[in-house]
Amino acid sequence: MSSYIEQQLSDQEGIVYSTKISHWSMFNIYALALLLLIIGLVIYPVLIFAVLFFFKAYIKRASTELAITNRRVVAKFGFIRRDVTEMPLHRVESVRVHQSIWGRLFNFGTLHISGAGNPLVVIPSVFDPLAFRQQLDSAKGLRREKNQSPEHQLAST
Repeated sequence: MSSYIEQQLSDQEGIVYSTKISHWSMFNIYALALLLLIIGLVIYPVLIFAVLFFFKAYIKRASTELAITNRRVVAKFGFIRRDVTEMPLHRVESVRVHQSIWGRLFNFGTLHISGAGNPLVVIPSVFDPLAFRQQLDSAKGLRREKNQSPEHQLAST
């Protein structure tokens, strides 16, 4: 089964880098589920809530797609209700990475991508946000080089 982003790729567009949200960013959900599981060993109806919290964390991670293509940055959130944010690479002006102490220790953080004419794009809980930023910078550089190549300049005249 292909991902949402793979299905939405246009002609001559390919995924350069993709990642998921970090398990560590959902630590509070896992901790609550584990606590409910322990309580559920004594009070059986509580087991239902433990399973629901584990399921919620699984669905959140499985239904989130983050990718950089050779043309744009795409973030898709949600399983039933879908929220998709896209920004063309040529519009990306800056990328800010925010990592808390826990984010630094467990390698996750929030990306703030600002662009020309576009509102700020915020992507929370990204696994290895520094690698994402580095890949985004590389993809922007490759796109810039391609647009400045002699073949491209001849085609545009």
